[in-house]
Amino acid sequence: MSSQGNQETDTAAPNNASETSDNNVVDSRRSQRDQDVRRQPTYNRSSTKFKGKIEDIESLTTKDESRKNNFTKFKSDVLQYVLKHFTHAVDIVPALKAGNDPIAVFNKTAPSKTSIKSRLGLSIIAPPSDAEGETEAAKFIREGTNRDTEETIAAIWQAEIKMFVQKTNELHTNMAKLWSIIKDQCSHSLQEELRAEKDFDQKEKDYNVLWLLQTLQQLTSGINDTSNRYYSLYHTIKDFYKICQGKDETLASYFERFETAVNLVDMTGGSVTNFELIHDEEVKTKPHITLGIAFLECADSHRYKNLWKELRNDLAKGVDRYPTSLAKANTLLRCWTDTKPSSTPNPRNLQLLQDSGGRGGGGRGTGGRGTGGRGSGGRGGNRVRSNHNAGSTLAGTDGQTHDGITCHACGAEGHYAPECPNPTPVSRYIFHQDLHNFTLQQLRKLLILDTGSTFNSSCNPDLVENIRACEDGEGIRAYSNSGSTDYNHDADVTLLPAM
Repeated sequence: MSSQGNQETDTAAPNNASETSDNNVVDSRRSQRDQDVRRQPTYNRSSTKFKGKIEDIESLTTKDESRKNNFTKFKSDVLQYVLKHFTHAVDIVPALKAGNDPIAVFNKTAPSKTSIKSRLGLSIIAPPSDAEGETEAAKFIREGTNRDTEETIAAIWQAEIKMFVQKTNELHTNMAKLWSIIKDQCSHSLQEELRAEKDFDQKEKDYNVLWLLQTLQQLTSGINDTSNRYYSLYHTIKDFYKICQGKDETLASYFERFETAVNLVDMTGGSVTNFELIHDEEVKTKPHITLGIAFLECADSHRYKNLWKELRNDLAKGVDRYPTSLAKANTLLRCWTDTKPSSTPNPRNLQLLQDSGGRGGGGRGTGGRGTGGRGSGGRGGNRVRSNHNAGSTLAGTDGQTHDGITCHACGAEGHYAPECPNPTPVSRYIFHQDLHNFTLQQLRKLLILDTGSTFNSSCNPDLVENIRACEDGEGIRAYSNSGSTDYNHDADVTLLPAM
């Protein structure tokens, strides 16, 4: 028996080994597929995961990795970091802001005896034109004064030269440090593209940060040494004229994108303000006005259309209030306040009308007189999910219970909303979620005529005439399930003179 058991065990072993081998093959194939998937380019995922070494500075990636590079913010973050953490940052930041090489700008500040003499108001006394008329005493005083002046200038010059050399060495150290910081904020792919630039080795040796920033701006926009110049120029100008502020985009973000697009056009050799075909010299010599108008006109129309209308109306009156620079356009958009209501219907201008019975406007509703006839709110209107209090009967805060009345504050029956003992907050934008049948109707398009009521009401002044204030005690308060409204003005209906 034992030998048979051993034999069975021996014969079973090869089968298990075969199954294990097959499983290993399957697992190997799966592992290979997983590796293939992992090896596939995942630009979007890598771009969202990539973070530079310094959190306070925006990160940069290639255009293939992400199309949401914000180079203007990146440059602003870099300069802000320099101001906070670098000594003598004043030798770096202003030059880079102006698009100049800090080292070249600083070298122009090398002290000279002439500049020192001019700065301190010192001068060398020249001998009189009539040298024979100068006494020995006057000559002695003049020469002594000149000698003292020259010695003073020489001493100051030597001190400033020593300081200049120290600051020069410090500036070169800061530029090397800044070069490294900027590179560390770039993704690996972007750094590879940067190294492929033909001048990279020499520029890195010189720590030319200005070249580095300009090149990164081009690379993040998809422009490099192999790009066709005319192709790049065409698309950068095209991208500039396609700029439009997003509906929910902040003004600061829009301004950064606008500046980035303008700078990119300039860097590719183009210009958005160079109008060679325009004969008006004033327009040619004031490109900043054109940029201001472009920034204004590309802003979000939903937020600023009334501003555009105001500016056009002012022009018709002979008053030109259009901004005369990009900075003034930015200030105008930031400070302007819309005082005119938008003509576009929005949830705040919509009136809620109950469509489940009771008194309403005209037409037939689902349980009584609803609104709008057979259209919206008419017969067969859409029903929505009932409130969690629906079906229960509660007395109002006044202690009374009303049959057939549903409260639209809590959904329970038996009381009106103003006397609701347990109101449920409802968002003014989510009308359909916890309410019974409601119809959205534009406020100023409604005229309520009810022959069974004590009065007719209208919220559209164009439908009535002879509007007048009611005398004391003649006003009317109208009640409904959703609350009450006070009417303090009287008018005549123009559509129906008999009323």
